[in-house]
Amino acid sequence: MEDPDAFISYYSNDILKLVAESWCGPNSQMTAQVNIVRPGGEMQKPHRDYHLGFQENKVVELFPISAHRLSNYLTLQGGVAHTDMPLETGPTIVLPYSHHFDLGYLAWRDDACTEFFNTNAVQNQMNKGDGIFFNPALLHGAGSNTSNDFHRIGNLLQISSPFGKTMESINYIKILERIYPFLLEHSIKKTLSEKLIENVLICATDGYAFPTNLDYDHYVGQIAIGRLNNGILKMNTSYAVCGEKSTQHHQKFSALYT
Repeated sequence: MEDPDAFISYYSNDILKLVAESWCGPNSQMTAQVNIVRPGGEMQKPHRDYHLGFQENKVVELFPISAHRLSNYLTLQGGVAHTDMPLETGPTIVLPYSHHFDLGYLAWRDDACTEFFNTNAVQNQMNKGDGIFFNPALLHGAGSNTSNDFHRIGNLLQISSPFGKTMESINYIKILERIYPFLLEHSIKKTLSEKLIENVLICATDGYAFPTNLDYDHYVGQIAIGRLNNGILKMNTSYAVCGEKSTQHHQKFSALYT
């Protein structure tokens, strides 16, 4: 991460959090890619994305219609304009209401679907800082950049429900290690409120849909689930269990599972 403070400033945005929670609920996962389309860049084929949209038709056919309907509710797609995007630079083109078509994950590769899209789709110019967010089942595609010298730049966002799985694998530990000193400084100097810091942390951590990292086995009892980053855990060895208010020493495992 080149600029942790820029990350903090960008993802502390209250509007971005509101948009994410309106579709995915709390503890969503954020992935992003900055996209640059140079002059002469061609129009994308209209398509669907998450999650079935990335599969070939022979795979999509294996899933029941309930999975087709569910797929698009696990992700919100969007983008933020990092430059102005007049129509000649090719901002995103969408086909209104196309997300209602249950068989769209199978149909979008058909020539007839592309022809219908080209006849009926809509496109709006965007100003720097504008955002567009939509159901990933909405047929869409980037437009052609027919300008002579304008580089269209946007930050493509995929906001995933904690019940879903993001497209990229994110090293959240590394992100947190980079931004923590900056967040701490903001907290001490009161330059960011706790609410805005929370907004950043939602984008920099792995949201999990379940309320605890504990499981229970009727034979073994309570089971702690976690990840070991350093060291080795062994049976018949004493450990300290550090809680929020106290530490219990001389604790031993009754069982270890990997």
